[in-house]
Amino acid sequence: LQKCHTYDLFFALRPTLAYDDIHTPETTVNKPIDTSLKFSDVKESDWFFKDVKDLVRDGTVSGMNATSFAPNGNVTWGQALKLIAAAVHALGYDRDGAHWANGWMRRAQVSKWLEGDVDLDKPITRLELCQVAAKAKGLTEQPEKNPFADTSDPDVLALNRAGIVSGVTATEFKPNDLLTRAQISKIIVALRDYTPPKEKKSSKKTTETTTPAATETTAASEDDGD
Repeated sequence: LQKCHTYDLFFALRPTLAYDDIHTPETTVNKPIDTSLKFSDVKESDWFFKDVKDLVRDGTVSGMNATSFAPNGNVTWGQALKLIAAAVHALGYDRDGAHWANGWMRRAQVSKWLEGDVDLDKPITRLELCQVAAKAKGLTEQPEKNPFADTSDPDVLALNRAGIVSGVTATEFKPNDLLTRAQISKIIVALRDYTPPKEKKSSKKTTETTTPAATETTAASEDDGD
């Protein structure tokens, strides 16, 4: 059996990779994390600011370099699998091949999040990310109505119902668009923090006639791209 761990540092990563380390106490004892945001391309007014700051603060992600996060840059399959595993607190397998992310692909396969091998250096699409993330979190429940005109994928809809992903517009998900670093930052925070709603305990009916409460509906803003 392959040994599992949570601290597989990937020293062979190229500087251009988006997310170079998932830090844990074991790996950061002698490696302090700079939690301040010094990226010139991440402003407080940006819709992804809070999520990027959160992930940088806990050491989950870092920038392309000391001053650039490149929020519109693409995310590879390898990077996405590693971040999804971190979001659901899954252990990573030892590297079993030449690629730094082979252990994370193995984790996804063993856990039934992913079938078969993928090109770990290939950019991942919004749809592909959802198809792994929903399985990793065990989300299957569908919304009463599909808000998107361009996809009916059950994994997308399950994540949307859970409030983890939204559309590029109110009616478009753009499933085949490449996922950006800003978008995955928001998704990973939402995936990590998601907890299922508690089921309401059924109460005995009273003999009194009551007026049903009006159904409240809310509409989330869809201007953030995720």
